[in-house]
Amino acid sequence: MTGNHIGSVRQVVHRLTSLGIRMSITTSAILLAILGIAAGAADAAGQSRQPWSAQGSVLYTAQDLGGSAGVVGGIGFEAQARRTFARWSLGGGVQYSRHTSGPDALGLTGVFVEPRFVPGGTIGPFAPYLAGRVAYLRGTLSSDLVDGSGSAGGWAVGAGAGLIFRLSRRVNIDVGAAVLRQTLGNITLDDVNQTEVALPAFLGFVIKAGFSFGFESASAGATRLLHR
Repeated sequence: MTGNHIGSVRQVVHRLTSLGIRMSITTSAILLAILGIAAGAADAAGQSRQPWSAQGSVLYTAQDLGGSAGVVGGIGFEAQARRTFARWSLGGGVQYSRHTSGPDALGLTGVFVEPRFVPGGTIGPFAPYLAGRVAYLRGTLSSDLVDGSGSAGGWAVGAGAGLIFRLSRRVNIDVGAAVLRQTLGNITLDDVNQTEVALPAFLGFVIKAGFSFGFESASAGATRLLHR
């Protein structure tokens, strides 16, 4: 490998890690708006009142790659469906976050399973929950600097907690945070030198805020109406 090429690869890593932990103005405004609406919620519960719910969230992630790489921040989203029981629920969905610096980008795409447990009780208008998460990830690294890209798969395991703010019988605001241990295989770029980038196991920190919408089957809705 030539000295010029080694220098180019180092520039890729430097660009990817120079972003640091910072949130875009747009995402900050979204989170502030959600929290502002939540301040007026008077009723709270750690679960949807309906047996099924769908949720969409904006998330901010910080990936601690360690060593000279440091911490790389990124913005993303997740969507999930959830089945609710008395004190716990089980959700599954998809997530995506993108970490960019100049012409370089690191994307993390995953599918996950997230069980939740509701300890009971409220904190003012807030209802807490505890959550675990197991995810399969696909990491994609691309750079115009060396004209190459590549991807690798891996796993993430972690846990977190959150708060539910009830807006209505069917609509809740969900704010949460989690810590994940993530592993990806070596990524081989498709540049002329087939450069291999090794990513050791790393920690990811996630904060998210979004809305959940509860729904039930037609038969359940009819039964509820008959018992009014």
